[in-house]
Order: sequence, then structure tokens, then C-alpha cells
Amino acid sequence: MTAPADPVQAQLGDRVYLGTRLANVHFYGDVSDIDTPGATTATMEMVGDDAVVTMDALVGPKGNDGEMAPIVRMQYGSPIDSLQELEELANTLTDTPDDIGKAWWIGNQVYMWDGTGFKVKAMGTAGPAGPVPNISPTIESIPWAEQLAGRKSKITVSGTANNPGWHFEIAAPQGPKGDNATIADALDFDDTLPPTGGQVVTWDATKSKFVLADPNPFATRMYTMPEAAFQSVPLAVGTKVPIGSREIPEQTQEYNLWVQGHLRTNGVDLDFDPFQIGCEVRISEPNTDPKGGILVARGFGNSSQMLHISPHASTPQTPSDAISPDGVYGRFPQGQKRILTVFLYTDGLFGVYNFQPRDAQLAIQVIPV
Repeated sequence: MTAPADPVQAQLGDRVYLGTRLANVHFYGDVSDIDTPGATTATMEMVGDDAVVTMDALVGPKGNDGEMAPIVRMQYGSPIDSLQELEELANTLTDTPDDIGKAWWIGNQVYMWDGTGFKVKAMGTAGPAGPVPNISPTIESIPWAEQLAGRKSKITVSGTANNPGWHFEIAAPQGPKGDNATIADALDFDDTLPPTGGQVVTWDATKSKFVLADPNPFATRMYTMPEAAFQSVPLAVGTKVPIGSREIPEQTQEYNLWVQGHLRTNGVDLDFDPFQIGCEVRISEPNTDPKGGILVARGFGNSSQMLHISPHASTPQTPSDAISPDGVYGRFPQGQKRILTVFLYTDGLFGVYNFQPRDAQLAIQVIPV
């Protein structure tokens, strides 16, 4: 084993390593006059790991103006996002002020055109994407009338930065005129009754819908009861025998009825005029006994056996029954069907009837009230 060598004796002027100590050093400068010679000094103080160095800071005369830095005109929103596209773009750029200084940010570097080529400047690494707000937009279209009155578009922001609410009030321009509406398909139109020539659309407060009506609210409507609506009665016994009926359709207003007509009959009844058989016309609700309907017309028998029917409301038992525009009797409601029935009739105890519908006819006028 080799013995350790004797330590080398340090000579005068040698630099001897004493050790290493990690320290925070603070530098300060003393401002002095450049014309004062020999005034540049430095001092250092160190306590523990903290050291301070103090020296003169010289201020010289103002130097020459430097070169102007190029103006960088970032092309934000440009579709150029790759070096290949940038190289193709270089063929179209010029050395004029119109193009010099244009710059494109691709990746983490900026490529600025200086008239002959691109200068590349590092822009640092892009940071992480920030939080995406949860936006709740609502849109309100400003009516045209309010736009004419001066109301303008605006946005009202509410909520927080992460959960904002944006309410857009849009003064949209008036669009082109649209197609005409189809009246029959409208939800607020009642097409229960088919239209007839000359009718107009009007509001029905009872139905809360638009309906068809005659331009004149007091215009009458006419129906007839033809011969085919009557039925033959070869031989019948009683005081009231039905010989025909027809339906009165729903009307758009309350109404009275004016009934006229004629028919031929013969028979025998047990009263003071045994060979004179009369008739009456009554109006009833559907699915009810027509004999209990409202009397609106009568025909009285005569020696010719041709009955002429005309409006008639009262009877010997109800002599005060009368029809008037503002009365209750003989006033029928709108929107409801009614049944008109014709009876052969006798005021006696009973009668024996023979009826044939030949030449029988009624004319029925609906008079709105």
C-alpha cells in the first residue's frame, strides 16, 4: 500500500481554495459624476447566507438614436394556419408598405413579412384553455309598431361570468308580405254551417270564435217543406195526427219563424163542423214529443178541403201567447237545431182523417231577432 503524499506547501501568490458557500448577493449602484476621476468603488457585506455588494454606477452621455422597431400588424382572423399555406402566401406579398409588417401567428411563433422574407419571433407556449361559460340566451323580436316608435336593439346581460344570461331584443327588419291566411283552417273560426253567397265573417261572443253571418243582421233566410216531406195518412183516428216534419238547421242568431203553406185533406170530426179538418205547425227540440212543441202556425178547415196555413201562436187554452222580436214565446236560440212538425188537427173529441201529400207545401222564413 502506497503511503499518502505529503501535503503541498502553498507558495506566496497561490490562490488557495477555502470552501464554497451559497449566498444571495444584492447589487446597488452609487450615482456619481463621470467627470470625477477615480471614484469607482465597490464594497461587499455578507452575514450568513446574505451578501450585499455596493459599487459606483456611472451615467454616460446620451447615445445616438437607435433603429426604429418594425411595426407588427397581426393578421387576426386570417385563414392561414400552417407553414405550407404561409409559403404559398409569400408568392403574393410585396416589398411595399402595404405588406411589410404583416404577421401571422402559427403555433407558438409569429412570422412577420419584412419585404423579402419572414422573420420568426417566438411568442411563448400557449396556456391552457380557460373555463367555458354556460350561456343562456333568450331572444325577443321587437314588434314593428314599437320599432317605428323608436325602440332599438339591445342586449341585457345577467347572471355570473360562468353562467351568464343574454337577453337579445332584436329590431328585425320587416319581412316580405306573406301568403293570405286560409280562413276555413283558422283555429278561431267556426265552420259548422257551410258558407253561402254574400255572407261575411263576424265575431260570435257566445262561441268566442269568428262565424259566417249575413251582412244585414236582420236578413231573413227561407226554407221550404216540399211535398216529399209529407206522408200519406189513408185512415187515422184521433185529435192530432202527424203528417210530416223537417229540420230547421242551426242559426247564427236567435230567431222567430214565419210559416205559410197549404195542403188538402178530408175527414170527419166530432164537433159542430164535422167535415172541416184543420192543421197546426209546431216546433220542438230534437228527440222530444213534437205534440208538445211551440205552436207557430195553423190552418182552419173549410168546405173546399184546401187548408191555407199562416202564422198563429195562441190557442183557446192559451189565448195570450204571442210572438214579438223581444218576447220569449216563439223565440228560438242560436246554434241549436229544431224540428218542425205538421199535424192534422181537430178541436173536437176525435176525428177520422184521410190525407194525401199531393200539392202540399210549406214556406218557412227564419227572422233573426
